[in-house]
Amino acid sequence: MPENNGERPPDHLITRGKSPERPQIEHPRPNPVENRVDETPRQAEALSEQLQTIPYKTDVERPLVLYGDFASNKAQSGGIVLSPEIRRAVESSATIFRAEAKFMTNTITGEQIAAEYDIRTRNFSTQTRIAELPDGRKVFIVYDHKGSSVHRVLDRFMKWASGLRMKKVSRKEWKKQFEGKSTIPVIENTDADTIVMPFIPNVNGFDLFAQNGEIENFGVCEWAKEAGLEEKLQLAEAIVDEVARVHASGTAWGELILPNIIFSKEKRPIICDPEVRYNDDVSLPEAKARDLRDLLVSVSGALSRAHDLQDPTSVVKKILDRYPDSTVIVELQKLAAKERTFLQNLTFGYEQVRSGTPSKAAYDQVLKVVREYQRD
Repeated sequence: MPENNGERPPDHLITRGKSPERPQIEHPRPNPVENRVDETPRQAEALSEQLQTIPYKTDVERPLVLYGDFASNKAQSGGIVLSPEIRRAVESSATIFRAEAKFMTNTITGEQIAAEYDIRTRNFSTQTRIAELPDGRKVFIVYDHKGSSVHRVLDRFMKWASGLRMKKVSRKEWKKQFEGKSTIPVIENTDADTIVMPFIPNVNGFDLFAQNGEIENFGVCEWAKEAGLEEKLQLAEAIVDEVARVHASGTAWGELILPNIIFSKEKRPIICDPEVRYNDDVSLPEAKARDLRDLLVSVSGALSRAHDLQDPTSVVKKILDRYPDSTVIVELQKLAAKERTFLQNLTFGYEQVRSGTPSKAAYDQVLKVVREYQRD
């Protein structure tokens, strides 16, 4: 789960190595390598169908902007089909990354997510890298290293104790879960612990909403530096539209917090980090409601930090007014009416860090507004 400590990393760590991404390219990008041919044999087409992601049910629905430098390789199925030469380059980049990855340091201290700006958000499970292929195109690599098992055990316990009714999937299930749920299309690679996707220049949602006043270098997303409260509220509505799309597909996300959302340079929100799954006994309406609760608390907490926003009423109302499914809001109000158990109070520090809420009082204030909410 990506988290942050608000500290500026040393200058030597501000490299091309930090955050799940996606671009906003409206047309296929010209191939930078002369005479390159990306073949689309029947076998590759079949593979691309296997790698099609669930949140977008048809080829037409998945925008080209989610394909980054690989828009010209989009298959009819929605997957990405590459030539043997480029596939080998992808495998090589992933192999090199795995050989250089640390065993488990990010489980304890966290590591910056790979990005092309002065990112502050950190990751405590998987490790990430932006790699440039020989033809100049970039991919985003996610490695679920063996040390992540330590984080999973700790995180599962804390989620259970906090009453969140969700968990990160096992390492054995991780790749299948990621491929089946990722908003950004996945590029084939043969390693069971590695995911490769198109790299999309972006800014992390928590950095944007909570820390943009503290960050000087946003790379190509320079607009993020000047984003004020009103613009952030508009961006929050854009997140709600994306959440509604995912929910309408019959899917709940899990851990829908700002560190798990990125914005492209064109300000398009993309939900990332699909490694969490709700428990089997959680109904779909309840799971969707839990998504909304996470989003409300996370956005309210971030804006409180950046803009000293003491009253979350306007934020909660704007988000719930935008969300279209009233039945899910009813489920959300049921959740908001539940009192915390002794154990949940005891472990609230975990929930505070996870969601980004400034305090237990601030968290409870959000829930109070939810309980009292009525559509106009």
